[in-house]
Amino acid sequence: MKGLVAWLAFAGLYFSPSTAAAAQSPLVSQTPVSAPAVVSTSSTPPAIGAAAGILLDASDGSVLWERNSRARRAIASTTKILTALVVLEEAKLTDVVTASARAEAIGAADALVTELELTEGEKLTVEHLLYGLLVPSGSDAAVALAEHVGGSVDGFARMMNERARKAGATDSHFTNADGLDDPAAYSTAYDLAQITRAAMANRTFRKIVATPRIQIPRAGGPARDLVNRNELLGRLQGANGVKTGNTRNAGRTLVASASRGSEERISVILGSPDPFAESASLLNFGFAGFRRFLIAGKNKPWGQLTYGDGTSVRLTARKEVTVLLGASSPAPRMRYRPTQSDLVVDVPGGLVVPLEQRCHRSDQPCGRPERRWSPLAAVISLFAPLLAALK
Repeated sequence: MKGLVAWLAFAGLYFSPSTAAAAQSPLVSQTPVSAPAVVSTSSTPPAIGAAAGILLDASDGSVLWERNSRARRAIASTTKILTALVVLEEAKLTDVVTASARAEAIGAADALVTELELTEGEKLTVEHLLYGLLVPSGSDAAVALAEHVGGSVDGFARMMNERARKAGATDSHFTNADGLDDPAAYSTAYDLAQITRAAMANRTFRKIVATPRIQIPRAGGPARDLVNRNELLGRLQGANGVKTGNTRNAGRTLVASASRGSEERISVILGSPDPFAESASLLNFGFAGFRRFLIAGKNKPWGQLTYGDGTSVRLTARKEVTVLLGASSPAPRMRYRPTQSDLVVDVPGGLVVPLEQRCHRSDQPCGRPERRWSPLAAVISLFAPLLAALK
């Protein structure tokens, strides 16, 4: 009888697949791809006096800290992040822009308005004006670029709103390209962070906002010497952008970014008594308070699936998957589901990673190995675990 039970159990395992213990990859810091939407940590965040703000992981948008991040506010010249993004996507850097009378007059009535002192009829390239827009925050550069790309400031504002929604900024409305106070113009810290993530994905934008100082031409005079108003550049480890702002309604604002190793963080501070100090504290917290775990490497073996007939396949992910957790958090627990061919990761918000079966010899995607099938085999496979236990 025991011999019969053993044979039935063997036959059942032959015709039905079973999973062997999957050898998991080492958990090491890698370029981030996927993480929970909200991350908690036992580390204490810094004291922040800003009216609103947010701290994000730049790669996947995970929120690491926030305060009133969905509250609508004036955002001053941080608006120019979106202005630059639209221009970069709709114009060529070599395009020549002619400054209008409106561009020349933009700062005449307000001492807080920063400008390049463009003169009507002056011609500069889009690239030069983008440096003027983002480095010293030239509002006349914003008007000149808006008129060139959108035909008018109003036409450009419509393009801004469309691009903002595409970036995930769904609670914002823009009426101008320079960020000057307008009761109809508003955004949120959360939306501004989404816009910044989209802008920082553009190499030219990243280059410009990381530039501490540059000269651009001036018609009929010496070159303009532009100095970046972002005081974190060169002072905070890894600081690489992005934009300052200050108006009467918005107060002092700053969108800041820093990169350390393969990690990058973005902070947004709105209505702050000291935006540079508070942004630096937030960014430092963003690096010290969190660490990244590798869940699966791209096309790297995560584990092995072994069938009852001895056939084995490797389990791999099509892309690298990581999670960002609090610095003191243990490595997340994972379990493989053979019926769904995916990996369930025990993290806040949940994470499911599809895994692909790859044949050992060809290293190509492959399905379940072909096996002989019969009604008897199907019945035996259903009772195989019980028979094995009885044995």
